Amino acid sequence: MPPGTTPAPYRLDGLELASGIVIGSGTDLEPPEVPLAPTVRAAVEAVLLEALQRPPLVVLFSGGRDSSALLSTATALARAHSLPLPLPATMLFKADDRAAEGEWAERMVRYLGLQDWERHTVTDELDVVGPFARRVLGQFGPVYPVNAHLFLPFAPITQGGTMVTGLGGDELFSLRSWWSFARDLRAGRRMDIVRVLAGIPPRPIRRLVYPVAEPRLPWLDGPAQREVRRRLARVHAAAPRRWADMILTTWWKELDRAAIERTMRAVMACHDVDIVHPFTAPGVLAAAAKVHPRSGFPSRTEGMREVFGDILPDEVLSRSSKARFNGALFATFSRQFVHRWQGEGSEGLPIDRAALQRTWATEPVDARSLPLLQGLWCRSTGTGPAPAVSAA
Repeated sequence: MPPGTTPAPYRLDGLELASGIVIGSGTDLEPPEVPLAPTVRAAVEAVLLEALQRPPLVVLFSGGRDSSALLSTATALARAHSLPLPLPATMLFKADDRAAEGEWAERMVRYLGLQDWERHTVTDELDVVGPFARRVLGQFGPVYPVNAHLFLPFAPITQGGTMVTGLGGDELFSLRSWWSFARDLRAGRRMDIVRVLAGIPPRPIRRLVYPVAEPRLPWLDGPAQREVRRRLARVHAAAPRRWADMILTTWWKELDRAAIERTMRAVMACHDVDIVHPFTAPGVLAAAAKVHPRSGFPSRTEGMREVFGDILPDEVLSRSSKARFNGALFATFSRQFVHRWQGEGSEGLPIDRAALQRTWATEPVDARSLPLLQGLWCRSTGTGPAPAVSAA
């Protein structure tokens, strides 16, 4: 990319904006060829070692499993190679108990012996139409993901350096292939027997019978709901049976993954920040596919133990709780907007206005409706480039 050029974020089409879901794959999305690391851990270390050489290295650190693993690995590498230590950066969501992980984060920082720790206490400034979001919306309009502004409070301390996220950890350690379910069946583990049976017929039949639990999006009109279900059924039914094929082809080519990384890169580039997601790095995925080609990791916890068991306490590796940030994203600014909204900006979008208002009045708010909220806010206030109306 030429110097001074800002990458473009992913812009939502009309159906994506209305549903809050990006569905499909990009035929031009291919993981680049990289040297194959001997282990998943070695592949993660290669990504982090390169990032450590572009300091400051700021690790977005919630205290959860993924961010703890990355912070611990980066810290060990920095000490081994006499490089500047990574800086953990933590959001403290005081207004939302479900997102409060400060105690877990503090224990990990002490465990790693780190002296510097950046913390930002959040009230309502990360609202999807709040002050940080408006910086993104003013420049780009509605983008995907809806929380692309989430890391902006840490942009000043990362300027000129690298930010590391745990994006992709859930998918790497939790994605299930047909062979994963078959293995669980043999081992007597709890499993979704319907999904196992749905993977047996040929793909054309699977497309007709594959159960699609998602979504029920009551604010969409009837044709839009049917189109979303049709697209999801097509994607799910086409999933390969081997886990290696699933992560190296299907998941890598998903527009959802590509859109998230593209938008985050664009937003942070505006602040001279490079952003890295080790768990989506091609080298890491290739190493995992080599180790577990058919079934993937046995479970989230067993996968974390396999890769990071020697550098993290088992209480961290095995914890199942996870932060949720909906309360911080749908806060004062959003509530003020939906309270006064009377349908402005909804022209041409496949939505049921009354149903949308009911959705916004339900606690907790459905996060899939938040991209639409951003789009309607931009339209009604004339903020940013004009959002798309028709589907691409």
